[in-house]
Amino acid sequence: MVDSFSVVQNGGLFDTQVHIRQKTRGGANFFHHVPVTLTCIGAAGETHQELVDLDGEYSTVTVPCPFPPVAVRLNDDERLALSTTVDTATISTSGQRNLPKADVRVIIPDTPPITRIRVEEFWVPADEDLTGNGAFFVSPDRWWRVETDIQPGTAMSLRFTLDGRPGFPTAYDLGLVSLAGGIPFNEDSLVILYRPNAGTSWTARPTTITHIGSTTDSNARLEISGLAAGDYTFGWRSLPTSVPSVADPAKDWRYYPDPATDQVTITAPPNTQRRRGAADPRPERTDHCQPSAALPVNARGRLQAGSADRPPLGPFREGRIRQPRPVAHHTLNPLLL
Repeated sequence: MVDSFSVVQNGGLFDTQVHIRQKTRGGANFFHHVPVTLTCIGAAGETHQELVDLDGEYSTVTVPCPFPPVAVRLNDDERLALSTTVDTATISTSGQRNLPKADVRVIIPDTPPITRIRVEEFWVPADEDLTGNGAFFVSPDRWWRVETDIQPGTAMSLRFTLDGRPGFPTAYDLGLVSLAGGIPFNEDSLVILYRPNAGTSWTARPTTITHIGSTTDSNARLEISGLAAGDYTFGWRSLPTSVPSVADPAKDWRYYPDPATDQVTITAPPNTQRRRGAADPRPERTDHCQPSAALPVNARGRLQAGSADRPPLGPFREGRIRQPRPVAHHTLNPLLL
């Protein structure tokens, strides 16, 4: 794939330096010294081709071009069987345009100016997020590169279909689904990631999810508005959004021993205040708890309500001793906010 390119004018030509990265899927080895057609595309759609030698994972080549290119492609003549499929279209009417070779559908709500679009689907893992914050699992299965001369203000949407159902012939996204790693996979955590070029980080685009079956069957349609040139892939949200912890009054309370025979000791957190229960006949007052108190356990192993010589520590009632519940953290779907 073309990772990036730069253009420097040199007399009547434009020297185009192209950085290329070779990606593989599975255990395939990198190819070495392979002749590949490199195509430069100009703003008016003109093209210029050169044959270049690519070697290993990373290659850098410089080719002279008679015009300043706005895009660079590899293997545009499809002389090699690379892990890509390509579809193109010229759009001039409203409706829907299916691009089956790229597994993408273009939605056009209104009659647009004549718009050219080229979508290349790469059947290799998408680049990981450059930020390294781990907010998303990025698809290890495939990603897309869109070239288009769409005019500003033209409304178009892209629709992608995710399929991670084992045993189905269209199950192209098994890797992303398996990244759940024991966490129940839910389609509500899916999102379309976008970047304008390979030198920038993925960002989540507002995504409309249509569940084809259930929310957990790994088969859904994802649609985004605002078609733009750049790269797209599936993302699965792996981190919760920032939600403040809910205070838990049982936090830091401790009891021992466990199991107990005749009594247990409950230790209160520092500076814990005690308030008597509403049914307590003694006058209402608030004071600081003892650092710890031993409480009786009856023959059935249940905590007793207390006695004259052993008052309860706060409004305890007879019952089994339960450990404090952990603080609950919730993952929110920003699409529902």
